[in-house]
Amino acid sequence: MSDETLRELERRWQATGAVEDEASYLLELVRVGALPQERLELASYCGRASAQRALGASGIPPVGEREWLLGLARFGALTCVRLAVLTARRHLPAWTREQPEVKEPAFMLDTLDRLQTLEDRPSVAEAFYSKYDSRNRYPYFMRDPWGFGTPGLPLSDAAVLAVGLVVGACNMFDEFDDEEGLEEWLGELENVPGLGEAIAELGRDALQRDV
Repeated sequence: MSDETLRELERRWQATGAVEDEASYLLELVRVGALPQERLELASYCGRASAQRALGASGIPPVGEREWLLGLARFGALTCVRLAVLTARRHLPAWTREQPEVKEPAFMLDTLDRLQTLEDRPSVAEAFYSKYDSRNRYPYFMRDPWGFGTPGLPLSDAAVLAVGLVVGACNMFDEFDDEEGLEEWLGELENVPGLGEAIAELGRDALQRDV
C-alpha cells in the first residue's frame, strides 16, 4: 500500500506541479524512509516552498544575511562545504577564461564534489592533499591567490573572487571538525553574487531520493 500511495502522490505532483502536491509527496517519502527528515528540513531552510509547506515552516531569512549562513552549520560540515563548492563553481568560469592553464581550482572543486558522506572523507582527503607540495600545506595557487596569475596579465575582480571562493571551500574542508572555523568561512559568503542560486541548488539536492 505504501508504494502504491507513494506512486500516486508522485504522479499527482508531476501532473499538477502544485506546491501542495509536492509537499504531500515529500511527507510520504519521509514516512516510508526514502527521504531523511533532516534533508527535508534543509530544503525548507534553503527556501524550497514545498518543503516549507510540508513542515509548516514560515520562511527563512533573506539570502545573504549572516544569521542564515551561520545557522546552516547545524546541518553539519558536509552541507557547509557543499554550499561553498556550489557557490565557487558559479564563479569558476571567470578564472578559467583568464587562467586556462591553471587547472588546480577546478581540480579542487571536482575533488570536493566527491564528498557525499563522512565515509568519503579519507579518500577525498588523499586526493585533496595530493596537490599540496611537501614544503607547504597549500598548493601554490592557494598561497597567494590574489597575486597569482600569468605574469603581465592582471586578474580581473571576477577571477580573484572565483579563486578566493575556491580557497574558502578548501579551507572549510580543512576545518571540517572545527565548528568555529566553519562558521567563519560561512560568514565569508555573505553578499557573494550567485549565493541565492547556490542555496536554491542546495535545497534541490537535499530532496534527491535515496531509494
